[in-house]
This record gives sequence, C-alpha cells and structure tokens, in this order.
Amino acid sequence: MSREESFVMVADTVCELNKEEYDKHNMVPMYLSLVFEGKGYKDDFGASINAKEIYAKLRAGAMASTQQVDIQAYYNEFPKILDSGKDILYICFSSALSGTYSTACIVAKEFEDKYPGRRIYVLDSCSAAGGHGVMVRFAIELRDQGKTMQEMIDILEREKHTFCHWFFVDDLNFLHRGGRVSKTAAVMGTFIGIKPILYTSEEGKLIPYDKVRGRNQALKYLLDKMIELGVDLENQVVSISHGDCINEAEALAAMIREKVKVKDVMIRMLSPVIGAHSGPGTIALFFRGRNRV
Repeated sequence: MSREESFVMVADTVCELNKEEYDKHNMVPMYLSLVFEGKGYKDDFGASINAKEIYAKLRAGAMASTQQVDIQAYYNEFPKILDSGKDILYICFSSALSGTYSTACIVAKEFEDKYPGRRIYVLDSCSAAGGHGVMVRFAIELRDQGKTMQEMIDILEREKHTFCHWFFVDDLNFLHRGGRVSKTAAVMGTFIGIKPILYTSEEGKLIPYDKVRGRNQALKYLLDKMIELGVDLENQVVSISHGDCINEAEALAAMIREKVKVKDVMIRMLSPVIGAHSGPGTIALFFRGRNRV
C-alpha cells in the first residue's frame, strides 16, 4: 500500500471546501447542523439548506442555533475506512467553538479498541471557517507530497497556530447569543458605525481585538493585519469568507491584489452554521502568518 493510500483524511464541512474538493481529494466530510425554525439542517454543501435564504431571515430578526456533528455519522463512516485497512486523520473544527472535537476523540478511542493496529488521530485545528479550510488545503499538499500520516500530524500540530483568522462583524450580539463572546464585548460593539475587529486565538477562541469606524476602514484593517503578520504571501492562496456580502468580499480581494503579491485569493460564503453565530455582513480574511496575533 502506498503512502498516500494508507490513510483517509476527514474534515468538517464548516471548513468551507466544496463537495468537488472533497471528492477530488478523496476526503470524507462530516456535517455540523443548523437548527432553524424548529427544524435541523445539515451543512451538506447546500443540499439541505440555502445559505442566502438563511442570511435573509437572520437579517429579518430570525434566530438559529447550531449542533455538532451527529455521533452516528462517526459510526456510519469510520468503520468503512477502517474495514478497508486504512487509518484516519480527522482535521476537526476548533474545540473552543464546538463539542465536535471531544465527541470525536471518545469515538476514536472506541474504534481503535475495536480495530487493533488501526489508528484514528483527531486533530484540533483550533480554527474555524476559511482558516480551517486553509489548514485542510495545507494538509492536502503535505499528503500529496508523500508525507506519512505521522509526518503530517507532526507538521500540522507544530504549524497550526500560524493559520491566521481576522474578521469583522456587523453585530456582536450574534456571537454573544451563541456564547462566543461576553455580554460586555457585545455591548461595546453595538455603537452605530463602529465595526468590531476580532481574531481567532491559538486556543481557537474568538477574541475581540479592536474597533474601527465604518466597513471600509474595517476592510483596510484586515488587509493591514495580513501585511503585518503574513509570511511567504506570494506563495499563498489567501481566503476570504463573507456573510452574504459578496461585493465587499470582492472589494477586499481587489485591495489585496493591488497591495500584496499573493498566489491567489479565494472567496467563499460563510457556512450557515458559522453565519448563525457571526451574523450577516461578516467579512473574514485567512492566511498563514508568523503567529495569530
């Protein structure tokens, strides 16, 4: 069995890779869910839920909650991989933002006991959304270079805090309602015209960092942070995610291309599971840097 065939990569779909990317790179998706108007929807590449419709309803004042990966999904998918004689490398949504990681670790131990000689490694990405995606794409590159699973684990654990997440939101109350920021932070971010700037810490938590006046200044702030912290940007595909505000995402991409030499800029809409917490109008920028802040 060749190196690249000795294990299978698994990742949560909130990392914002699309179905074609999962298929192309022989990865197994795990779906978190959105609970909206009393009904649960999988984050399954738009098959179960229309992201733009959700953002429209959130703007109108509707409320949504989210759920971690259904434990049954692991019992459905992991045996298929293990029965084929392969190990599992699962790059998981931040443990600070979801119970998915802790549940996956419990299930992994159970399956390792059932399949002596097989290995399941659940890696806490300490990342979310496009930052999680940048890490997954980096992992794909490592695998395609012929790295073993253990070599990949060593590199990813060493490098995971270099995946930078900087973003701004329209309304911090979305993050407060989901338990992602404190009430004090939410109140401080509600002044008219003030846009809270946040980043994702090394522990994977969402941290309010600064405030600026107006969305144009907020876009510039994200660009400046990338210039300040980024390394080897000319060889990077940087990622922009947006909460149903494509025009501003494209404006930020244009600013990046004008000011910085990068390999490419990728734009994706935030998963409804993420958008339910960050709210409509969120813009996020993800890249590799010296450190996260």
